[in-house]
Amino acid sequence: MPEREGIIRMEFFKASMCEQKGKDIHITEFSNMDMKGYFPVRLMNMMMGSMVSKMMPKMYEKVKAFPIAA
Repeated sequence: MPEREGIIRMEFFKASMCEQKGKDIHITEFSNMDMKGYFPVRLMNMMMGSMVSKMMPKMYEKVKAFPIAA
């Protein structure tokens, strides 16, 4: 896409893997976000840490709702 004024380019990559081991679910997840120098890295890290800590209890409740295969 051609660059346009007022539009900030960024790159975002996320990967997740879930696997059931016995009665447990193991989730491996990582992401990489590059705001191309527009956003301070320290501020981005603080924001992402806050988002993850708020998201985990909600995700745990959803995972508990799934039936576990024997």
